[in-house]
Amino acid sequence: MPPPTLKVLNVAEKPHLMSLDFPAPFSSWNAVFPEALFTAPVLKRVSDSAKDIVENLKTYAKKCQWLVLWLDCDREGENIAFEVLQVCREANRNIQSFRAIFSAVTRQDIERACQRLQQPNEALSQAADARSEVDLRIGAAFTRFLTKRYQNKLSLQKGLISYGPCQFPTLGFVVERYLEVEKFVAEKFWTLRVTVDRDDEERPGHRLLVDFQWERQRLFDQAVVIACLELCCEKPEALITAVECREVTRPRPVPLSEPFIGKQPPC
Repeated sequence: MPPPTLKVLNVAEKPHLMSLDFPAPFSSWNAVFPEALFTAPVLKRVSDSAKDIVENLKTYAKKCQWLVLWLDCDREGENIAFEVLQVCREANRNIQSFRAIFSAVTRQDIERACQRLQQPNEALSQAADARSEVDLRIGAAFTRFLTKRYQNKLSLQKGLISYGPCQFPTLGFVVERYLEVEKFVAEKFWTLRVTVDRDDEERPGHRLLVDFQWERQRLFDQAVVIACLELCCEKPEALITAVECREVTRPRPVPLSEPFIGKQPPC
């Protein structure tokens, strides 16, 4: 008998379908004191910009038996996966859910992920929810406090002093690097560069230039380098003791591979 046919539907998604916010009266700046936001209830609901996507997901969820979640494999991706799962289960409570674990959009990675489907990790999603709630409470409370306190004392373009704790780690990296650059003191060093310039025996009429690198690379003592230079000038002849040749192959970059991109130095 021929194998049964399987119809697969690919549905596009966007970053978070839902967002956290305070219900009334906490959503009003003038209704409560900023410190009340630390204990106020929060609501997670579908964002206005994502309503069309939610309706699209519900439409296709009614037609499917299985749901495979192909979101980024980190906390935020897992959180978005559970948002999609929640929306789809509202339309089809019997739909079975699976999680694809991958780090690159290549044929090999996609096939491996399909063969090793897992269950969504609720712990990772809850960690993202906790981070989002902390950011909301601290950010909203301090933004309201700072703005109300200084809006009449400072000439603000937008009349708002925004406070966002979620960027503190990144800001710390920037400040740390800035301080390293500011504290850096340039120090002079000396090195030897030897270049062989002679006629090319294999190509008559051409010159052969060969640059040799000093094994010690550089020294910070000028007198020592000058002494080495004088020794070279006294005996300008050099003896080649060994020639090593090796072939180096660099594979093509892996497209859209998060581990590969993460290893690359910043521009």
